[in-house]
Amino acid sequence: MAAHYGRSHFASEVLKITPALLCHQNKKNETALHIEANEGRIEVVHLLLSMEEHYKEMLMTMTDENGDTALHKSVRS
Repeated sequence: MAAHYGRSHFASEVLKITPALLCHQNKKNETALHIEANEGRIEVVHLLLSMEEHYKEMLMTMTDENGDTALHKSVRS
């Protein structure tokens, strides 16, 4: 939510404390990366991908309820 509302610095601090939130999914199985890529928020996408190397590959392959990855969302929008 913090990243979505332009509070990327706050989002960064929260993710430093709890990096597992990067992989948290909503009811549509979307991660924050899916949502921000779909909205075209490049700065936030960069932030999310640079936070924790351990989660980067997993984030890039996670799919939403339609089978779309964040890259699919990004290309479509």
